[in-house]
Amino acid sequence: MNFTSLPNAIILNLFEYFSLIELFQYFSGLNSRLNKLLYQEFQKFHLDLRSLSKRKVNEIYENYIPSIINQIISIHLSNDYETPQQIQSFMSSDDYKLRQFLHLQSISISNLQCKQTLDKIITECSNLPYLIHLTLTACTIEMSESDKQHFFNQIWSLSKLKYCHTNIDSHTKSYSSSSPVISKSLKYLIISNNIFSLSRFADLYRHTPNLRHLST
Repeated sequence: MNFTSLPNAIILNLFEYFSLIELFQYFSGLNSRLNKLLYQEFQKFHLDLRSLSKRKVNEIYENYIPSIINQIISIHLSNDYETPQQIQSFMSSDDYKLRQFLHLQSISISNLQCKQTLDKIITECSNLPYLIHLTLTACTIEMSESDKQHFFNQIWSLSKLKYCHTNIDSHTKSYSSSSPVISKSLKYLIISNNIFSLSRFADLYRHTPNLRHLST
């Protein structure tokens, strides 16, 4: 039995083991059936741009995203030494905005150092109706206590968010207050680089009534 003779359901399951680039390199244009499965039926594209060259990222932006933007369920971006300014470039694109990825379920951001970009990301997240997972790691962003308060208010206001991991070095370790916003969706929360008093833990639980796991 060759690949093209497999049932559609099995092929769609196999697609999940390939990166976005591999899917298009290996299967796009082979025949009309695979094209239909790839462009219309497959609903679980993962857009992982970490460690990709700028040329390869631009290729993805130009050739792939326009046709599958509603099928992308996760995005991974990083400003590491191999991909500096990748996050800012993505967020400042003239061709599309983060809020246009309407079926996005997960966003992972790492090595961000720009507060304005962070604000823009969180604001755009409020327009994503299926977003349940948000990860911000290895970020270094100077934030005042009021900035942090605003940031956590925005997080708690994301109505579908279930999993949140923030690891942001804000140059202020203490966390003076929890969000006054009540989140009934948040269940798993990791907040690194912050120091909580016992009273603040109590506040946090009051404003996150369905929390199952907390790590600091």
